[in-house]
Amino acid sequence: DEGDFNRGRRSRGVSLAATPMMTPQGFAMDDDERWEASLPNVGRNTKLLEWADVGTGDFRPPSFGVHYEDGSTICPLTFHGHTISKGKRPMDKAHGRLPELRGGEADCTTLVVEMVDKLTGLQFDLIYTVYKEVDALVRRTVVKNPAGVPSHLSQSHPNTKASKMQQTTSGVKRIHRLMSATVDFHTMSAPRLITLSGSWANERHMNTQFMTQGKFVCESLRGTSSHQHNPFMALTNGSEDHVETTGDVWGFNLVYSGNFMVECEVAETGRTRINAGVNPNSFRWHLPSGDAFESPECVLVYSGSGIESMSHTFHELYRRYLIAERWYGKIPSVLLNTWEAMYFDVSHQKVVELAKAAQAAGVEMIVLDDGWFGQREDATSSLGDWYEDRRKFPDGLPGLVREVNALGMQFGIWVEPEMVNVKSALYKKHPDWCLNQQGRNFRCEGRNQLVLDFSRSEVQKYVEEKLDLLLSSSNIEYLKWDMNRHLTEVYGNNISAEKQGEVFHRYMVGVYKVLGFLNDRFPNVRIETCSGGGGGFAPPGGGPL
Repeated sequence: DEGDFNRGRRSRGVSLAATPMMTPQGFAMDDDERWEASLPNVGRNTKLLEWADVGTGDFRPPSFGVHYEDGSTICPLTFHGHTISKGKRPMDKAHGRLPELRGGEADCTTLVVEMVDKLTGLQFDLIYTVYKEVDALVRRTVVKNPAGVPSHLSQSHPNTKASKMQQTTSGVKRIHRLMSATVDFHTMSAPRLITLSGSWANERHMNTQFMTQGKFVCESLRGTSSHQHNPFMALTNGSEDHVETTGDVWGFNLVYSGNFMVECEVAETGRTRINAGVNPNSFRWHLPSGDAFESPECVLVYSGSGIESMSHTFHELYRRYLIAERWYGKIPSVLLNTWEAMYFDVSHQKVVELAKAAQAAGVEMIVLDDGWFGQREDATSSLGDWYEDRRKFPDGLPGLVREVNALGMQFGIWVEPEMVNVKSALYKKHPDWCLNQQGRNFRCEGRNQLVLDFSRSEVQKYVEEKLDLLLSSSNIEYLKWDMNRHLTEVYGNNISAEKQGEVFHRYMVGVYKVLGFLNDRFPNVRIETCSGGGGGFAPPGGGPL
């Protein structure tokens, strides 16, 4: 609606004068075409690309990486076709349940660009969903490994060198890098990069830096988005003193709670590339013939009036299309948590007394934090044993919840389902359920706990059953899902050697699966995915699944 020039500015930082130029066929050029036409014949390293391979002349960070069975990593892609459809195409190749934004036919339009390696048939679908009422688009990538040898090679030219080479690369592929989005920007004066970083209880400080030739990487290898870094990055040409309300801003936010990477590189030409996706340093995906893999979504937002407008756009998009619709516009209850008041020393009587004082102060919900389960007296025991300690709660949780509800207050509860203590009934029965290689003498027991392997279906089922029983037994309206340590010694004891590079991602998909089960089973329970405070502050949260 604002013209071709402004639409180009939103996507690539166009700084050209709007001088009409014509193609050889006589049609008016758009901004990108005018720019390209003004350049001499140059290599791929200077071009604006939507999807970048490696080893064919573009020396900037690539969009993807693949290993074929013959050891080759070369995968030049060619445009194969495209489709445009109303609404949002659902994620159906994600090998599990990933969080995704919604969108009906009246809300958005989806473009799918198909790129293919003509030799091997490996296909990449670049998916763009553009929202009508919010100035944002959502991107993700699907990679497909075709079954068998493409007919145009195996039948038409059965004895050619190309056909024989193709047959050596037609089996299992190993994807070791897959970005959700790659965006190349025109050269701009004084580009500044904005990231959010910090530490425990000190998260998400806005850091602004002037970008020169070179690369900056914001990432996490902790198994979560982490206190230290956030899966967000923004590029702006606004001045640092007035960045809140002036200047163009292009924001990127990865909808993913696990290991991530968002990188920005300025090339020798001054052009800038931003990649966002699963962290390739902990990712190797085994892709057999006939299979496909889908990346998490990345949200791209443009603002022409500083980061304040960008923030508002992100907020509106997530409120309307990511957080579960049943929570839209609803104000969360004012709550009081037992942790700072009692730590592990909780009991029926103490919680009721605290609830009475809270109710008199206008608090609407009491949340029972750590110390209520197993034989939990301190941080060394009982994680994984999700049943109430009858010594502290002789009437069980149902009795406590009824008494709190009788005060006119709601009730919430704390759990840390991804963790287990060595001193627990669960660990005694299933020591192999932990994320560490059996047989090694070394392992990290940070916070006196180990991490359960959520890539295992039996772990997912155990947690689902325990939390199902917990939430079904009482009128619990809020679940605080905590996660207080990061992933170390990551090894899946029931996963084959060639698939160990999948464990980090499969773990995250397993967590999403359990959260999705809880959201479907208990739609009126509000779930907060805490992580030692703000260590899990990524867009998915617990609500959208």
